[in-house]
Amino acid sequence: MKNSPIKFMLMYMKKYAFILSIAFLCSIFYVAGNIFIPIVSGYALDAMLDVTHPELVFKYISYILILMALASLFYWVLSYLASFVSYKIAKNMRDDAFKKIIITKMDTLDKMKHGDIMSILITDITIIQDGIIQTFIQFFSGFFTIVATLVMMFIFSWELALIVFFLTPLSLIVSYTIAKGTAKTFTLQSKYRGKLSALANEYIENQKVVVANHHQEQAEKKFDEVAKVLKKHDMKASFYSSIINPSTRLINLIIYGVVCVVGAIFIKNEMIALTTGGLMTYLMFTNNYTNPFNEISEVISELQTAYASSKRVQTLLNFEEVDDGEINIEAIGDLVFDHVNFSYVEGKPIIKDMSFKIEKGSHVAIVGKTGCGKTTLINLIMKFYDVTSGHIYIDGTDIKEVNAHALRELIGMVLQDTWIFHGTILDNVRYANENATLEMVKEASELSGASYFIEQMEKGYETIVSNSSGLSAGQKQLLCIDRLILKPKEMLILDEATSNIDTVNEKLIQKDFDEMMKGKTSIVIAHRLQTIINSDKILVLDDGRLVEEGNHHDLLAKKGEYYKLYMTQFAHSEN
Repeated sequence: MKNSPIKFMLMYMKKYAFILSIAFLCSIFYVAGNIFIPIVSGYALDAMLDVTHPELVFKYISYILILMALASLFYWVLSYLASFVSYKIAKNMRDDAFKKIIITKMDTLDKMKHGDIMSILITDITIIQDGIIQTFIQFFSGFFTIVATLVMMFIFSWELALIVFFLTPLSLIVSYTIAKGTAKTFTLQSKYRGKLSALANEYIENQKVVVANHHQEQAEKKFDEVAKVLKKHDMKASFYSSIINPSTRLINLIIYGVVCVVGAIFIKNEMIALTTGGLMTYLMFTNNYTNPFNEISEVISELQTAYASSKRVQTLLNFEEVDDGEINIEAIGDLVFDHVNFSYVEGKPIIKDMSFKIEKGSHVAIVGKTGCGKTTLINLIMKFYDVTSGHIYIDGTDIKEVNAHALRELIGMVLQDTWIFHGTILDNVRYANENATLEMVKEASELSGASYFIEQMEKGYETIVSNSSGLSAGQKQLLCIDRLILKPKEMLILDEATSNIDTVNEKLIQKDFDEMMKGKTSIVIAHRLQTIINSDKILVLDDGRLVEEGNHHDLLAKKGEYYKLYMTQFAHSEN
């Protein structure tokens, strides 16, 4: 989708070609009405001066009123259709952008601040939408007005028309010169809008961390620094936008004055065949001819901003998509890592030459120091990221060839970092199974222990919750466990799944997990002894490498890395 901004917008406008063609015709009719109003006005003035036919004055005035009404009607239809199409295009653009975000490779999204992506999705597309409205309403109607009026001016008096024709380019030269010098300013304006949005989003999401560490002043200072830079570019963009229109208006007023003086002299000396009414018509033509240049200069400012925004939207729409496989697996068998290497950032490996096998139906624990690569292994199994080199096989099939949706349908996962969306508790739990009944949700909540706090709430399962609703981390984790219970899977991945839950509830939930894991492959990342000592196999990671593997007793007997972890982290927890 690497098109120029104009081609980029035309691509979205193509779908509404019929509506735009009607808007196009309305623009022509609107211009036609504005062309005939000066002509009829000239006739009306001449009729006023000629007292022999007073009835003509009222006739011409009625024509003027009819033409004004028709021109206003066509302009209203033009405005409505242009607005309708621009809103539709903005919606389609946002839909495409959001869809792109959903299917984009996660490592691509990781390189961009989420606030910046939000700024593109909302602010930049709105700016493009405004640019489309301005283009259709002002640019095209202005263009038709210029062409049609110029033709009429030559018909009425080619001498005066030549004066207007040769002086008018001065306003275009001025507006073009200013606009050309401001392209960089509008680009920087869009860039820093995104930066400020990203920064604000970051601080809002992590407000507790900022407050807990007494970093309010530092946060204000950093925000103020970016805001000052944005203010500078905003002021520059605003200044340049504001001087384009007055500059062109000044030149157009000079042209109007020249035509008025020269026209009067020509008529007095009988150098042109114009009546007094004809001169008034001509002056109205001159005004109609020069005014669109003012409007077009305003459009240039809008298009400069839209141009910068369209480049940012195109950047998002050009994000690299996940190269998904085509094989729809129906079961998960043995899982094999074969000399797998992976890096989030090129040159900084997280997983290093890792090889191991997880047999179907086995219970495997992954342990290691923070940052050793435990969660990264889960990300690779879930196909959130592609391996840098090496292979991951499921029953002998390379995971790259496996369809991600089919794979994830077979895997149930509960993470340490919970996600609760704004909605009822019932809807949050049913996120895993939309067809689940209230009774099924209640049963899942009984098993996890979540029913205890849910039933204490005023509206029970109909209570509205969100990530910032006041639920504790443990309560959120219980709701996520409910989702897993509600839709059992072939493979279970538990990444610190009970880290925020009290010991009593954890023991109860562990029994449910043990029941759910019977005959299924399970992978557990945990530091608590209960979920590790009973595993069929324990993988011990250190600095992105697999340093040991075996069961709890065998690894303790080796007195290697696992033994050290056990003695420092687990020994005091053993019952």
